[in-house]
Amino acid sequence: MRAKALLVTVLTLILAMLACDLPTIPTESPVSTPTPDEGTEVDYVATNVAATLTAIAFTPGPTSPPEATPTATATTPVCATASVLTVAYTNNGNVWLVEGSNPPLQLTSGGTAERVVVSGDGQKVAFTTWDQPTQTTELRVVNSDGSGEMVLLSQADQDALPPSLGSALHHTVHRMRFMPCTQDLLFNTRSVYEGPGLDTKNNLLSVDVNTGILTTILAPGDAGIDFFISPDRTRFALSFPERIGFVDNDGSNLLPSVHTFTPVITYSEFMWNPPVQWEPDSSAVMLAMPSDDPFMPGAYGDIWHIPADGSAVTHLATIVADFYQIQYREITISPDLSMLAYLRDSGTINVEEIYFANIDGSGETLYDTADLQPQGWSPDSINYAYIVTTMGGRELRIGRPGYGPFNAATSSNAIRDANWVDNTRLLYFDGSNPNWDLKLAVLGTGTYTLASASGALIPNYDFAPKP
Repeated sequence: MRAKALLVTVLTLILAMLACDLPTIPTESPVSTPTPDEGTEVDYVATNVAATLTAIAFTPGPTSPPEATPTATATTPVCATASVLTVAYTNNGNVWLVEGSNPPLQLTSGGTAERVVVSGDGQKVAFTTWDQPTQTTELRVVNSDGSGEMVLLSQADQDALPPSLGSALHHTVHRMRFMPCTQDLLFNTRSVYEGPGLDTKNNLLSVDVNTGILTTILAPGDAGIDFFISPDRTRFALSFPERIGFVDNDGSNLLPSVHTFTPVITYSEFMWNPPVQWEPDSSAVMLAMPSDDPFMPGAYGDIWHIPADGSAVTHLATIVADFYQIQYREITISPDLSMLAYLRDSGTINVEEIYFANIDGSGETLYDTADLQPQGWSPDSINYAYIVTTMGGRELRIGRPGYGPFNAATSSNAIRDANWVDNTRLLYFDGSNPNWDLKLAVLGTGTYTLASASGALIPNYDFAPKP
């Protein structure tokens, strides 16, 4: 009896020690259904016990998460943002909105809505349309209550934008996003031809969605394929296939080629441009640039620090890794610029290794091996999301350096387009064409279905406020 009592006491002490080492992730109240979806609730405690055992045995990690780095300077003006999670999405070619705990609201009925973006205050939803019979597009806007729908740019308006059409059929909106703290929509354009191809115009324009007034910030050729807004909202980083530049948000002080590099060979009809991560104080960006042929054995990437004032760049590291495929969707660099996530070929078809390392390449750790799709870092740079294909469907896994992965969501179908809402919540689509559920995963709690969407045009979404 004494031996049994002693054994119980020892086991109790071991469990208490393990509990002390569990990572703590705060949870926030879900915005919708009070009960998680059946069959997808996360057994977070059990998962983290396993993760802690793994960390103790193999890769010791921190006993508490690092503090998040602010995403803007103290002098950045405060602006109005949506008070609750506001999600705009397309459903059967129409724009819908889920705001807080309210039921989904249909905003448009034209049946041609293709892509949506929502303003930071949640009051305006801009969207592009695609009319199949006429092969034409429009840029439109609607209020969050469904009122005030209007055309910002007709097809004729887009075709009239420089440069001239030439042999192209039309010009159309390419990238678009709202300028933070405003109701001004930033966008660039591309040309559409009868055959395949991506012919971006490398311009940058802004339209006031209340008045329809259009402003050219940068002419064709000057703005890059994509633009990245600085945390203080005063500058844009401009990403080209072969260089990084900067410009003030009114188009002045253009620095077209602060850093140059060899374009990536895509083995396709498009040119790839790298994403960048701004310094929190808006003084510089970080770049993880793949080698020029990322599909060759021994592909690598270079980590660069690029000041926005045009001063000398700094090379931080060269790492043997795939920095191309992991940055199809999200940048490999964490928001606080301290960590990297990158891939390497495992030697098995459709199976890759995902690694975590410090920004200079030190402290590299093989984290997981799977058929995976990277989805990006959490805003506080603590967790990394990725989707894994399994025999039974898909898993939305959350990885944290120093701890084993756990599943935030599972599906017998597909999971796609996972985005961090904040440090503990992710939006994503669950389903298969043509039917999808828009869901919210809350770490440590479960998953919640916010709305359902379908249609020939694959549904997409945007949300406010942004982290």
